Amino acid sequence: MDAARRAFRANRDWLFSSVGAERVWSEIIQRPIEMTRNEAARAPDMFFSGEWNREVIRHAGFALAFRLVPPFYLAYVLFVLSVWSRDFQAGRAC
Repeated sequence: MDAARRAFRANRDWLFSSVGAERVWSEIIQRPIEMTRNEAARAPDMFFSGEWNREVIRHAGFALAFRLVPPFYLAYVLFVLSVWSRDFQAGRAC
């Protein structure tokens, strides 16, 4: 445990001396907070009017991804849980 603490302190000291405490604070604390604020944005609308151009097609792709990705993840989780339960019942639990 003592070696791990020494290694952590050495890395911390090297990080602060090489890039500075302000940069470490900005990248490790502030930036993730700002990124999580953007995650709460609502899904884009699926309906478009007017002409189709690259920007509208790109927007449509994002809107479609917002709606397709969660069901795919849900299906994957259900599949993994079914395999785990089947293995557990057969006595081959991981």
